[in-house]
Amino acid sequence: MVKNVKQKTYDHFAAPPRAAEQVAPAVAAPHRPAPPEGAEVLWTESETAAALAVRPGTLNIWRTKRRYDLPYVRVGRAVRYKKTDVEAFILSRTVAK
Repeated sequence: MVKNVKQKTYDHFAAPPRAAEQVAPAVAAPHRPAPPEGAEVLWTESETAAALAVRPGTLNIWRTKRRYDLPYVRVGRAVRYKKTDVEAFILSRTVAK
């Protein structure tokens, strides 16, 4: 005769459950204050990479190797791109038939 034996589970290596407050929303837009009137809009590397359909690492290679003339702005360690410069870069690389 087989007894109904409950097996022990050892979850001492599992991470503790996260509280509801700690879980980030599925889509969280970064908070960015509006620039003052007349100020240039600066894009992050990720935003610029998305506009150019490349990876942020590609922009890093372009900067360090000086492969393309895409101006950038250094703010401390951060690298930013002016929206107008990115748009001008796209227009300069457009090939007409």
